[in-house]
This record gives sequence, structure tokens and C-alpha cells, in this order.
Amino acid sequence: MTPDTGDSYRIRYTAASPTLIRFAIPYYPGWAASVSGQPVPVVPVDLALTGIHLPPGNNEVTVVYHSTWFRLGSFISGLSSLLTAAILAWALFRIRSRPPILKARESASS
Repeated sequence: MTPDTGDSYRIRYTAASPTLIRFAIPYYPGWAASVSGQPVPVVPVDLALTGIHLPPGNNEVTVVYHSTWFRLGSFISGLSSLLTAAILAWALFRIRSRPPILKARESASS
């Protein structure tokens, strides 16, 4: 087993029959696995750990974690930024399109 980074692992294995491999990684949505490039399901094992059913033969398993909340968080952040920019642009437009009150008061008092 060779850790590529903190969120992915690669394993080469030889198995005579179908087998289940268990990782000491908490099971959580977002883990994806592939065996020799073909996606395979990630399953919970022992109530809390991550497991993968492996076919027989000489193969390589890749396990990668993709946060399920990152895309949603990025979308919400981007939408919030656009909304804030739109509100600021609208407020600036409203301020600039108002007639200048001070000039009108100065003219009236002279």
C-alpha cells in the first residue's frame, strides 16, 4: 500500500478468489475506488470502516476521497459573492442617481 496523498491510496494485490479488503479509514460518503481503472463500490465494514470487494487476479486498487460538501460550499460561496457584488452595485447606482441634496439646500439659503 502506497499513500499518494492524505486522500488517496494505491494498492497492488494478487488474489486467487474474490476477496474483501478492509481499510482502517472511517467509512464516509465521498470515497471512491477503482480496480485496474474500473470503478467498484466502496462499502462499510465492521460498522465504521471502509471496504472494497476485489476480483481475483493481479490488479491495482486506487482509493480516492472527494469531499461531497466541497462543490456545494464552492457554489454557495460563489453565489454569495455575486449577490453581494450585485447589492453593492445597486446601492452605488442608487447613491449616484439621487439629486444632490446639499447643493439644493445651499441654493435655497442664498
